[in-house]
Amino acid sequence: MLLAQISAKKMEESIVEILSIGGQTGPTLLGTLQSKEPGISKETFYRVLRKLLKEEVLNKHATIYELNRYWLQKIYRFSKKHIEINQNSDIHNILSFQEGDKLNYTFKNPNLMGIYWAHTYDMIFEQHDPKIPILIFHPHEWLIHTRIESESFFLNRFQDDKKLCLFSIGGNTNLDKVFQKDWQNPHLRINTGISYNLKDREYINVLGDFIFKVTVSRKFSNDLDKFFTTYKEISDQNLDKLKKICTRNDKTKMTLIRSKKNADQWRTKFKKDFYIPK
Repeated sequence: MLLAQISAKKMEESIVEILSIGGQTGPTLLGTLQSKEPGISKETFYRVLRKLLKEEVLNKHATIYELNRYWLQKIYRFSKKHIEINQNSDIHNILSFQEGDKLNYTFKNPNLMGIYWAHTYDMIFEQHDPKIPILIFHPHEWLIHTRIESESFFLNRFQDDKKLCLFSIGGNTNLDKVFQKDWQNPHLRINTGISYNLKDREYINVLGDFIFKVTVSRKFSNDLDKFFTTYKEISDQNLDKLKKICTRNDKTKMTLIRSKKNADQWRTKFKKDFYIPK
């Protein structure tokens, strides 16, 4: 019985994680779970779904299962309280970095990296001097498609908080240009087709003296580039393919370092491609 309870609990967590990306039909959701855990039975799966519906963790609209917004609000309030209690300690630990101090992280897939990066980034963003532009380099901006709500919140904050962000995209595909067209504004300036001699596996984010460097696997980089080169727009069918690329097991590394020297070098590079008001 204990093993069954553990299995059901694990399945609940997997369902919530999958639906955090977007709603799915029952058969599609079951297929996604079975691709990770082949032993999952249809009967057990739907029993767990009924339990999550009863507990108001999920909603069902027509044939689509999705996370319940009221449940998300409760989680948000709990998380907000937790953040407020622990934020001072977290901020102190990170902002007390000395020149050259760094931390290394390893994640089993790029999507999990995005979740943890957002948590750490947010603490530094809150303290960031708005007079200093924030710098971002991505080979392609895939997060806006696979983590729509969280990435939209992240991108909108530049305008909301009146902090300038210079966002360079290595690719120059139609999807890269659509992102530029849809999201560019006075506080979020976007250029495409810029590499800064970085490898197509590398991502950079600079806030003040703090530098996030992310390195993805060669397979992830190749498959992502192939996706952006092949498709000119996002559809339900190819979006599912992109989500699978971003959530499969592909080791992803992230380094957080405090280095004024390196940060200044990045600002000099970005000034060649962006107008920065004094």
